[in-house]
Amino acid sequence: MCSAESPQCYKHYNHGARCLQFRKPPHHRHTSIAKIRELLNRNRLESVAIEFARGDFTRGVSDLHQEELDHRAVQLPSMISQSLALENTNSSGTFGGFVELKMPGEARETELTPDLIEFIQRWRTSGIKPADHWRQKLRVRHPSSMAIKDKIQSLKAGIREIERDEDYIKFRELERKELQFTLGRGAKKAFDQMVETRNHMRGFLRDLHIFEARNRGAFGHVFAGSGLRATSTSPSSNLDWALIEVPPDRVSENITPDGHYLRDSPIPANLDGMPLFIHGQRSGYCKGKAHPLESAVLEGVVEDQVIKERLTYEHSILPIQGPRFSQAGDSGSLVFTDSYVVVGMLFADGNNHQISYFTHINHILDDIKHITNATDVRLKVHRPRTPA
Repeated sequence: MCSAESPQCYKHYNHGARCLQFRKPPHHRHTSIAKIRELLNRNRLESVAIEFARGDFTRGVSDLHQEELDHRAVQLPSMISQSLALENTNSSGTFGGFVELKMPGEARETELTPDLIEFIQRWRTSGIKPADHWRQKLRVRHPSSMAIKDKIQSLKAGIREIERDEDYIKFRELERKELQFTLGRGAKKAFDQMVETRNHMRGFLRDLHIFEARNRGAFGHVFAGSGLRATSTSPSSNLDWALIEVPPDRVSENITPDGHYLRDSPIPANLDGMPLFIHGQRSGYCKGKAHPLESAVLEGVVEDQVIKERLTYEHSILPIQGPRFSQAGDSGSLVFTDSYVVVGMLFADGNNHQISYFTHINHILDDIKHITNATDVRLKVHRPRTPA
């Protein structure tokens, strides 16, 4: 099983001649001001000043083109930090990693109405259960088709650029005439570097074509998902996870691209100010620090075509270097400490501010147990065998 971000919901969904529409959720500035004033007055904090900044965030898949696809993503069974996407979509998130479930027995299937609109609405509010028939229509690819397509185009363009280079053409002509010995040391070194780069690109391109021809990108279908819900804990926080039923030959380890195994313990009791990291498909390796204050998020959600308020308190990360900690498409990345202990999963980043948001790993594992009825859920970790 693997944890990853859930498919996105839309304000408009067309199904045949039917169209289900929702009113745009309202802004909460005035409501928020009133609540904060009430809180300040109640605690006699009249001298405290409050600054309001626009604080919207994006739950984030990316429809941007990929900047880079790691060659290992098509050589290994799977690779965390690379893209994950539903079939036939141009949006992708980040493959977070693997979890292990202990189930009490086979899930008993129940009859559901074959109406995809109702299913999507039920998923948003209740999550996807293992017994839901419609989940098998949510098939996933890893890496995403968009990432593969973009990398193929990039490699072809890179090969053409080298082969049309005037110096490369001249060097090739000398080689054909067996006069390469006339090249100076510097020129020969430059030529050898061009050949090596071109050969690497050709090899990568060949591996991508083989990967596509064998349909190795198919990564299974959704097994269960949280929906866009909040935890039942107090205070509550956002949930947005999905489990993918991964073929056995694609199960791998939770190992970062730079070769470190992720761990499940000991989870720090207090994350305030602690350095935190991700490997996102868009941003790569990122370092930030846990914000010492929880972010209160007041948002409008649509339930049964009725707009309701939802207040959640989110764990957040501030960037240490650069203006942002994460980008759209990094959602689904596991968040870990400098000792590689996983503490959560990234689910959103700010549109107009530096803060990124993550759900604590304990909340995710508890909700997986709730949705799937599993008796035990844990992060898949590397456990070296002890000598006998």
